Amino acid sequence: MKFTKTEWDIIKHRLGVADCIWDAFSNSDPCPITETEEELYRRCNQLYDYTPEDEVDMDDNLTAEIIWDCCYGSTFFGYMDEDEDRLVRARYTKAAYSLEKKLGVSIPLG
Repeated sequence: MKFTKTEWDIIKHRLGVADCIWDAFSNSDPCPITETEEELYRRCNQLYDYTPEDEVDMDDNLTAEIIWDCCYGSTFFGYMDEDEDRLVRARYTKAAYSLEKKLGVSIPLG
């Protein structure tokens, strides 16, 4: 699966705090992954270097779970400045809706 730059900005925001992803997984019952914490951090680091020209292997369970959590647990819009240009906010909101459609996950918008 490919992502646009704005879609990836939303995902990458949470990839930068892989410990939050690990906490979300380790506190889930059942845990959605079987990999170790070190494996999760390694994959997050690999994904962090993604560019929109790259293809993300969503058939890989760990990758798919990480991307899904980056959307579901996103705080991207909470960190967006309220004075942010309306066009910029609209562009990211559109990207969030696109991610929701692609991945079947809700993204917190506020």
